Amino acid sequence: MKKRLTCSHCHRPVVTCICRLVKKITNQTQLIIWQHPSEYGHPKGSAQLLHLCLQNSAIFVGEKFSPLELGIVPEQCALLYPNENNAVEQQETKLQIRQLLLIDGTWRKSRKIIYTNPWLTQLARITIPAEENDYRIRKSESSQQLSSFEAGAIAIDLLDEMQNYNITLKHVFEEFVQQWEHFLPK
Repeated sequence: MKKRLTCSHCHRPVVTCICRLVKKITNQTQLIIWQHPSEYGHPKGSAQLLHLCLQNSAIFVGEKFSPLELGIVPEQCALLYPNENNAVEQQETKLQIRQLLLIDGTWRKSRKIIYTNPWLTQLARITIPAEENDYRIRKSESSQQLSSFEAGAIAIDLLDEMQNYNITLKHVFEEFVQQWEHFLPK
């Protein structure tokens, strides 16, 4: 049996390579993506594409890390994650935030990461305004549950004080979704 050829840059099968979609953006706030192992290599996963688009970003795969292993400065880092009561939280420390931590995984897996890494609860928390998702290729329980790409793009756009990254990234994400729709049965 032949092994599928994979792209050396995005690590996806050549037929679903996302490199042509990448539009490089220089972001001020560093995005740190903590990817659950079950998301790594998922064909419809969007976090890798976001990482490739944002020059000031890093991606780590695993279930347990220390802040040091992730390169996090806790006083300058905020966790992008909804509040328990779903209220939009405005951070008074926005000017001090230099890093944004995004957990990439299903809701169940992301809750597990937070539970097994209690230090995460000590970080400032950023939530974003509710929006309809454009992630038509994966199931979600609600139309307002955004993909990692969508949530990260919106949050970086807000933290970097409306540099309009989201306009460019929204276009990249739409092309990504359309690429996948091409492979779906009609």
